[in-house]
Amino acid sequence: MPLIGKAIILFLIIFNFRIPGLYNSSVLSAILSFIYYISVRKSIPFYYFRQKYIILIFAGLIAINILSIFITISYGTFDYVLSKALILQFSMLCCLVFALPVLLEGHESNAFEHAAAIICYAFVIQSIIQLLGFLIPPFGDFLISIKPEKMQKILSTGAIKIYFRGYALSGSPFFELPAGFGVAFILFFRLLLIDNQKKFTGYWIYIILFLLLFGSVLSGRTAFIGFSMGCIMSILLFSNFLDTIVKIIRKSILPIAVIITIYAFLITPKQRKSLLEDIFPFAFEIFYNYETSGQLTTDSSEAIKNHYFILPPETYLHGDGRFEGENNSYYKNTDAGYMRSVLYGGIPFALCLMLYQSLYFINPLYISRNGNSWEDYADFLCLLALFIHLFFLEYKGLTIGTQNIMQVLLLFIGSSYMARFYYRQQKPV
Repeated sequence: MPLIGKAIILFLIIFNFRIPGLYNSSVLSAILSFIYYISVRKSIPFYYFRQKYIILIFAGLIAINILSIFITISYGTFDYVLSKALILQFSMLCCLVFALPVLLEGHESNAFEHAAAIICYAFVIQSIIQLLGFLIPPFGDFLISIKPEKMQKILSTGAIKIYFRGYALSGSPFFELPAGFGVAFILFFRLLLIDNQKKFTGYWIYIILFLLLFGSVLSGRTAFIGFSMGCIMSILLFSNFLDTIVKIIRKSILPIAVIITIYAFLITPKQRKSLLEDIFPFAFEIFYNYETSGQLTTDSSEAIKNHYFILPPETYLHGDGRFEGENNSYYKNTDAGYMRSVLYGGIPFALCLMLYQSLYFINPLYISRNGNSWEDYADFLCLLALFIHLFFLEYKGLTIGTQNIMQVLLLFIGSSYMARFYYRQQKPV
């Protein structure tokens, strides 16, 4: 199957948007994988379900879900919102594991790099959809119209107009989508550091980078955390960093000229107004605020300070057993990740979520750390960047062990790394 076909299958899994008659797009990915197995392979492979790495993660997820149910029942709150989200995560992970033979077929020797490319292309597809929604107003209106009513209301109200976030074809377009873009950025930078890689070459690199950046601008500032992590990783790995920057600037002259031309001549005055008055102030709010007030802040960064507050000692020990407040709001009106997990089950539950999340990283980090090559060191820094990235995101919103897009991406990354390791153990490269 061509790379773009694999990217479409992953796109359907991770963004999990509603499809009439199929419940969600991850189901469609399973159907497409099934058709491929029957028509091409003549058999249905289940061997990835028997991989120890994946079995351990599924066991950890089941244990976390059982614990979450026990907590809410023991408190008599019967708040199953978190449990339902974990069940959805389980179904999405199953769809991914079922599709792994399609996604990695023929690329076991470089599975990690291949998976990174598929993820980047999946987000490029998302960015193209968002770009078309921006450039073609009727298409953008259609993308917004198929969102749930509650989401449409959020998109159309508030002090800052964020209707353009509805251009994303995703079931979670607010926090999870830009967080996923952050993962794509880290992997994009890792791919660029691979010698003789053929996934991204020439000006195609700048096209992909532009699309990822444009998709991030329309999705949310959270994506730039991953972008920053990718830049830091690159700095640590480049021995001739300054020379590389000069080369990038020199090669960027033509793409920048093309973008300026598009902006000046191809988009309408209404679209330019939308960029200048809605999209840019949202995406680069920190710089706008610095220009007006001299402070590097955003409304969300200021608001998040109020989402952290002192709790009673007993809450720190075992939580309140509540995940959702009144009228489907956040319990205690906080959406800060660390606070929400502590409020639900105390510090022990928050630590259990971290332990579950670490199952995605322990083996890949251990293997890459004990490798002897520069490639192993680069992989270690990439995996470490992805892991640390989660803890930054958790400060803003619930991420560790619970964010479904993130867990699917991380399982794909970890599984591909382990697949490459097992292949090379049998067939040294």
